Amino acid sequence: MAKILDEGIKPEEGLNPEQVVEKQPEETNYIYIGPTQQGYKLVKNTVYFGGVPDYVEAELSKKPYLRRLIVKTADYADKVQKMNTKGTPEYDAANR
Repeated sequence: MAKILDEGIKPEEGLNPEQVVEKQPEETNYIYIGPTQQGYKLVKNTVYFGGVPDYVEAELSKKPYLRRLIVKTADYADKVQKMNTKGTPEYDAANR
């Protein structure tokens, strides 16, 4: 015998405002698109979930031009194309 799925659901029952959980904004993910650096602190195509870690920030303070090569994952394809195009800031940063 088939089970009645609507059994037990009353139309007057709804969600209480206390039951609704607001969705938190997602943190941005980044990817390093440049060449692997000495010491392996920056490795090509490494993804950083929820932001750039402190050890990477420390490396970027020593080599600020590499900041152009840490991009949002959503912009990956566009930025890689720019990195491979002579004359762009991304190209200059990758080939220093």
